[in-house]
Amino acid sequence: MCELCNGEKKIIEQLSFGVRFIPCPNCSTETDLQPIIDQLKAKIDEIESARKESA
Repeated sequence: MCELCNGEKKIIEQLSFGVRFIPCPNCSTETDLQPIIDQLKAKIDEIESARKESA
């Protein structure tokens, strides 16, 4: 198991304005974050549709 990411294949960096997901340089490939990106896009779409319904 990778000691940098604990087998998650991503590093989550807490920022003052949000969170940044970085692929682990030791064990990940370019596509490892795609499921997370898809989840975030779905959440953004859900929030935007809720805003439109309430307006």
